[in-house]
Parts: sequence; C-alpha cells; structure tokens
Amino acid sequence: MNKLEINQEIRGDEVILKCAGRLDANWAAHLNDSIDRLVREGHYHIALDLSDIEYLSSAGIRSLVSQYKNLKSVNGHFYIPSMSESVSQVLN
Repeated sequence: MNKLEINQEIRGDEVILKCAGRLDANWAAHLNDSIDRLVREGHYHIALDLSDIEYLSSAGIRSLVSQYKNLKSVNGHFYIPSMSESVSQVLN
C-alpha cells in the first residue's frame, strides 16, 4: 500500500483514528490535516491506532510529536494505543 488511509471512530469524548499504509513525507500532512480538523471541531482526546502502518519515516515521527505538543497545549490527550511491529521498532 503506497498511501495512508485514515478511518475515524468516535467513542464518547475520544476520537480513534485507525491508520493503515505509509506514514511518510508524502502522507504526514494528510494525518496532520485530519487531526487539525478534529481539534477545530472541538475534539481534544485523540488516539492513533497504528497497527496497520507498514512504514513510518522521520516525517511521520515529526507529525506525531507535533500533534502531541499541539494537543497538550490545549489540555488535550494524544496517544497511540497500538502499533505495528515496524512502527514499534522505529519508535524504540
């Protein structure tokens, strides 16, 4: 898969974004736009399910860190409840 698919699920006051594909320089902005839109809509508790991410680049990591900081600045919550083995290796 050479793209990033994002599916959204709302559970109470939390939004879960299930991501599949590649989180690289070509697709990091797509994830940022999705999260920024959610924050503008008033969602400040966001979980990213990265269990179907095949590849995570440094641009993807920058995006994750940036969104973590942005949500923290508005007293939000941003976390990754599950991730693929390849994502885990990169982040560790």
